[in-house]
Amino acid sequence: PEYHSQLSPQKKGKIDSYEIIWKSKTGKKIYTIVSPRQQLNSKGKYSGIFTVVTDISNSKNIEKQLRKNEKRLKAAQKIGRIGNWSYDCVSGEIFLSEEMYRLFGYEPGDFLPSLDFIKEHVPESDFQRIEEIFQDCLHGSSEFNVGFRFILKDNKIRYGQIIGEILYDKNKEPKLCDGVFRDVTVWKQSEDSLQWELQLNRILTTVSESLISHSVSFPEISAIIL
Repeated sequence: PEYHSQLSPQKKGKIDSYEIIWKSKTGKKIYTIVSPRQQLNSKGKYSGIFTVVTDISNSKNIEKQLRKNEKRLKAAQKIGRIGNWSYDCVSGEIFLSEEMYRLFGYEPGDFLPSLDFIKEHVPESDFQRIEEIFQDCLHGSSEFNVGFRFILKDNKIRYGQIIGEILYDKNKEPKLCDGVFRDVTVWKQSEDSLQWELQLNRILTTVSESLISHSVSFPEISAIIL
């Protein structure tokens, strides 16, 4: 019935293709594209319809797998607080993955990716350092890795890291810059905490030894702490 209902419009001159899912004897789904064509008689009048049926099951399976992979990638990026981005060196167009928006405290589509947005959400000194490293890459190594601070929508400061690579055209001109961005605030805080703990242990050890030996004065202890 579905097949015949699709054929009826063909008599009125409509010849759009459409998809139909068939089932084999084993119950396996077979995805096809049906392309109806009008058949005319010797007088040029409509006499019937013939169709071309193309099996697109393989393409559909690939499409399904790609969608699954995309979902997995999005889930992995959300869990790992990682986003991917690309910068067209010719047009200046910037692409951000959905997670990139969220890392800055926004929802996908809340803003149009641009260098102006990045400047507004990265402290000036950090942005200048990124620019310098990027320019160095244009004349040297095509890969770069840099850490910096970034500003969320609610003005909170977090720590990020970008890893990227510059791709060149056949004339060795920069064409595209691809990379990933990750929020490393937790690691940064852990690192700072560890450094402080090591420093504190060193101070306590020095103070303890000084109190026992009386070899270090209190002004000297204060200098160590500072």
